[in-house]
Amino acid sequence: VPVELTSFAAQAVAGGVEITWATASETENLGYNIYRANEENGTYAKINGSLIAGQGNSAETTNYSFVDADVVSGTTYYYKLADVNYSGVQTFHGPLAVTVSGVTGVAEGAVPTEFALGQNYPNPFNPTTTIEFSLAEAGHAKLCVYNAAGQLVSELVNGQYAVGSHTVKWNAVDGNGNRVASGLYLYRLETGGKVMQKKLVLMK
Repeated sequence: VPVELTSFAAQAVAGGVEITWATASETENLGYNIYRANEENGTYAKINGSLIAGQGNSAETTNYSFVDADVVSGTTYYYKLADVNYSGVQTFHGPLAVTVSGVTGVAEGAVPTEFALGQNYPNPFNPTTTIEFSLAEAGHAKLCVYNAAGQLVSELVNGQYAVGSHTVKWNAVDGNGNRVASGLYLYRLETGGKVMQKKLVLMK
């Protein structure tokens, strides 16, 4: 079994529908796609732009979330989750039905109120990927990329940043300007004693 799913849920939240799922273990799991339809037996279309990175091989519990912001109030949507193995074969879970009511959306330019690190996009990527992060308060921020062994590969951010959202790109080179090998990497944001880490995949 490529993915042992322990939960799969969807609920209407401010700004859209939040889809959450958790895995107890993953085997040769490249990542996930999310599909949506307006009818339970209708045509399902993929709504995530790039693959949501999985853990590859893991025996630990992992939690995931994705927000579908392109929703209309008063509409019922059906969602399916697909895990994708290393061979590209998709296994579907669901569907789940969610009725949206009173969604106002998130105002453009709104200042985020929390410390957050977004999933890089595209992912997997080659040769460049974009990473977004947000700060709840101004201060020193450090964002670095590490290899699977935890060794520093590249320091992308190290300085003072204002409250709000920020974007940085990584072109798959190390601190010496050398191209790095394909594979799994970690990127970690540190600020004000808080740390958040996610995974990205370089695929040439």
